[in-house]
Amino acid sequence: VSTQSTWEAVVSTQSTWGERAKASYANGIGKWTEAVMRARQALGVTGFQAVKKGTPLYVAARRIYDGRQSRAQAVARVRRGSLAFMDAAKGAMSAVVAALTPRRSAQATA
Repeated sequence: VSTQSTWEAVVSTQSTWGERAKASYANGIGKWTEAVMRARQALGVTGFQAVKKGTPLYVAARRIYDGRQSRAQAVARVRRGSLAFMDAAKGAMSAVVAALTPRRSAQATA
């Protein structure tokens, strides 16, 4: 026997079942429901529409559920990353060139 937050006595197996149900909702059907709601909002779907395999709603929901991005988003992210890398490489090269370039003295020799 265990107690709930309201101090009710509950059989421990019932308590375990409840904890499992809560965990499976957060990771399973709850996650899928949230993905479908976000996909409906993104696609502008109102009213009833079946979420069948192959439909645009299913594809969008599955992409959100799996945490994947569209190809355009993935390409843009790679492009931003490569641009940042190139900027860092340019900065590093200019620092190396500046370090290796002999400095001129303040007095000019004539």
